Amino acid sequence: MTAPDQTDRDASQWLPSESTLRRRVVLVLGIAGIVVFGVGGWLVLTRMTDVLRDAANSRLVEDARRGVLVVQQQMNERARQVELIGSTPTVVDAALEGGQRARALGLVGQPIAALEQRFTVERTMGVAPRAHAFLVSEIRPLDIAEVLVTDVNGFNAVTTEKTSDFVQSDEGWWTEAVARGLTSATAVYDESAAQVVVSLAGAVRERDRDKAIGAIKIQFGLRTLEKSLAGAASSRTTVYDVIDSSGRVVATTSGQVRFRVLPGAGAVLAAPTGVVTEYETEDGHVRAAVTSLNGELWRLVAHEDADILGAVIAARQRLVLGGAAGVFLVMLVMLWFVSRFIERRITTPVAALARVSEAVAAGDLSQRFAPSASDDEIGRLGRAIASMVGELSRLATEMRSAGASTASFAKSITMGAEGLSASAQEIAGTSNDLSRRTVDMADTIQKMSSDASRLREIASQMSTGARTGVERNTALRTLAQENRARFDDSATTLERLHAEVTENAQAVEALALASAEIRAFVTLVQKMSRQSKLLALNAAMEAARAGEHGQGFAVVASEVRRLAAGASESAERTEALVRQVLERIEHSRESSARSVATLDHVRAATRHGLESFGLVEQAVAESESWTNALAELAGTSQQLTDDVTERLRRVAEGAESFASAMQQVAATTEEQSASTQEIAAAATSLAEAAARLQHLVTAFRLGGDRPGAPRARPESQAEAGEPRPSASIVMPALPPLATA
Repeated sequence: MTAPDQTDRDASQWLPSESTLRRRVVLVLGIAGIVVFGVGGWLVLTRMTDVLRDAANSRLVEDARRGVLVVQQQMNERARQVELIGSTPTVVDAALEGGQRARALGLVGQPIAALEQRFTVERTMGVAPRAHAFLVSEIRPLDIAEVLVTDVNGFNAVTTEKTSDFVQSDEGWWTEAVARGLTSATAVYDESAAQVVVSLAGAVRERDRDKAIGAIKIQFGLRTLEKSLAGAASSRTTVYDVIDSSGRVVATTSGQVRFRVLPGAGAVLAAPTGVVTEYETEDGHVRAAVTSLNGELWRLVAHEDADILGAVIAARQRLVLGGAAGVFLVMLVMLWFVSRFIERRITTPVAALARVSEAVAAGDLSQRFAPSASDDEIGRLGRAIASMVGELSRLATEMRSAGASTASFAKSITMGAEGLSASAQEIAGTSNDLSRRTVDMADTIQKMSSDASRLREIASQMSTGARTGVERNTALRTLAQENRARFDDSATTLERLHAEVTENAQAVEALALASAEIRAFVTLVQKMSRQSKLLALNAAMEAARAGEHGQGFAVVASEVRRLAAGASESAERTEALVRQVLERIEHSRESSARSVATLDHVRAATRHGLESFGLVEQAVAESESWTNALAELAGTSQQLTDDVTERLRRVAEGAESFASAMQQVAATTEEQSASTQEIAAAATSLAEAAARLQHLVTAFRLGGDRPGAPRARPESQAEAGEPRPSASIVMPALPPLATA
């Protein structure tokens, strides 16, 4: 295979990557464009839908406002018509004539039921034919269904149609019209005309500020109102419905049946005014703008079918999507032109550079190519790669010649360094072994010294404890002697106390005997008192028998009875007092007995305490003698321990000095061995670097080499039988040789 064929084969290996790069660029641009286009289109469609919906809502709200203005204008016009008709002289004269007729017929003050029964046929007094003709003539031009004029009493004076009642004074509209001058518009169903009408009532006055002389009620048709509403809408799709508070249709432009509930009336009545609301009916989805009018009594509904807005939005969306499709096609064409430009200006030049770079990476420096002459980045890169290949070829030629000489020099250095390293390693091994044994012996001696120090501390603690024990025993012995003396004093005191308590008990017994004798004396006195009472009674009886001669005996008997009563009372008090004294003496006797028993127990405990303190004193004396002996033994042990510790310290110092010297010898030997190993490693690295350099240089194929010729292998690799890895050349710094 020739060199051009090899180049073509290498270039063909890079073509898929070039095509993939171009496809990726075009694909990324296409996806980014599609994403941006899709998001932008979605935003445009969303915004367009919102704008169309807002415009439709605004239009519907504006139509509702115009409809409200139309209805209000019509209602104002109807109110003015009621006021004008009610103020015409013909109607005023009719009201006055009706009042006169009512007074003439005696109708004023009669019950309403009687009046209704009386006028059940005509329902009117039939006055003022001119007024009746005038009102009938105004019906067609003003789209009036019915006119009713009453007098000041509320009786029907003139009517264009037969009414249901003759008396109107009990109706709310009549009261409101007379009081306020004008009522609000009310939608009612006129049965006589079979249509829905708007009813307005006003007061009949001769002048504006005069008191009402009657009332006029006019029911207007809705044809004029519906025509005006039909022309108020800005779009043909907008229809109007005027509903009352019950949802019934009052006026409509959509063909709804009047005075029937509007479909979706619940949603309409609950909807806020001034905004567009949507609701469902049997006919479909409806969009409506609701506005209040006629003093919140009516609501005007401007609505249209929601499908109309949906059709408009769909048409606009189709238009936007068509434009988007055109823009998408333009974007595809632009992507095709971008792909062609990348292929011509980037892909093809980069493919040529890739072929040359692949050949150089494979070691072929003989490749030549013509770089682009353009001034862009691709042209500059091509010229730089061509210059780089030429410089690499020159460098490889120079390095090939220097590789062989470097390899032979490194081999000789390596052989000498290996022998020196072996001798240094043997010396270092012996020194390390001796140093290790010396260190072990020093550690053992240090442990023995530490144990001796601990033994010395223990002996010192024992000696201190023995001395402390002697001191404590001496203090304990002194304390025992003092307590024994105190117990002797306590025993003497208890003996005296026992004698005194015994004497007190005997005195209490004597006091009890004396109290018993006193009690016997009191009993004798009580007996004498009772006898004295009997004697006094007998003396009184005898004195009574003796009459005047016995008055002296009666006095004596009275005195004796008084003395007996006093002696009896004193005896009773003395007896109660003696009883209390005896009870207290009994308690004192029991307390004295308990005190004697307690003192006997305390005397026994005191004697036992004296005996115990004697034994304690004897034991303390024995412990004191034993502690003194222990203190002497602890002092002797501490002296021996101090001698052993001193000898071990001297031996440890000598071992540490010897170990330190051996460690210095070992360290010096290790430094020498390390220096030798570094020299050997440096020589080996130099040899390997030279071999790798030679291998790398021979790997390049220069212009004079044959493409199929085998490449020379480095000498070191040929001997080892395996290729050396391509790595960076590291030359460590050689430290100076250390001396022992």
